[in-house]
Amino acid sequence: MQTWCVHMRRPLQLARQLGFAGFAAFQLTLIGTVLSALLQPIALLLLSAWLLFDSSLFSEGHTFAIPALGWLHGIALVGGYLTSIVIAFAGLARRRLFSLVWLHPAMLLHWVVLHWMLLSLAAWRALFQFLFDRYRWEKTDHGLARTSRRADAQLTGSAAGRPPPLRAGASS
Repeated sequence: MQTWCVHMRRPLQLARQLGFAGFAAFQLTLIGTVLSALLQPIALLLLSAWLLFDSSLFSEGHTFAIPALGWLHGIALVGGYLTSIVIAFAGLARRRLFSLVWLHPAMLLHWVVLHWMLLSLAAWRALFQFLFDRYRWEKTDHGLARTSRRADAQLTGSAAGRPPPLRAGASS
């Protein structure tokens, strides 16, 4: 949200720098990412409520027909979930841990839905902070996994002399 606002201070200049296709991709990527995280639980709730409480759906002799909005919610949810799965597989392959891919089918749906719900919770929190506490900066420590380049650098001593990273909630 903050990144979009900063880049959109001078939208015409940004459009000239990126070109039409780049500017459109920038808008879709940033706005689409934020909106998908914010709207995911709403879409899941609406789709679930429609499936659970629309009595005409399950009446005898009724042809199963989901309204256009239901299809849109379903496609958006499945598309987001599939994207998460592809990214997880790519991450395993990049870290040369693809042998663990067999674990994913067993827990895939639960973890992907949980991941999206937590992502949505973070997005709603970010929106609230953006609107009401804009100058809070919660930093994230990166590279703490044992397979990260930063961990490798610390083991080899190349990161010696650097101060430790700030913890979440710290401000500078």
